[in-house]
Amino acid sequence: MKKICLILTMIVTLGCVSLALAGCHSHTLEKTEGYSATCTKDGLAEYYTCIDCGEVFADLECREKTTPKAQKISAVGHISASDDGDCTTSVTCRSCDKVFIQGLPSHTDSNGDKKCDLCKTEIKD
Repeated sequence: MKKICLILTMIVTLGCVSLALAGCHSHTLEKTEGYSATCTKDGLAEYYTCIDCGEVFADLECREKTTPKAQKISAVGHISASDDGDCTTSVTCRSCDKVFIQGLPSHTDSNGDKKCDLCKTEIKD
């Protein structure tokens, strides 16, 4: 009678036991904590590394193999809100509230009175 190994995955505390056709191996997992991406810094999705064989998994059940590089979450970049309406070209990030000034004031004189239509600042030639 031949012995047949079935693929079976079980959770054992912070490790998982895998029985496979190629032989049996018990993964002892070490968790790498994840953290969120910000406007300017990359984040990381949590993952688990077997301290015996070095395999990396996205899940505690050892079903989804991954790499640390694949768990990277890219920085989202600043998300600009609309101009604040005071004749400057400032932009505010909706995520972190950082204000960026993108150049000189942008006054508009559409009626020729040498004053800004919006803020009434005198415009010099």
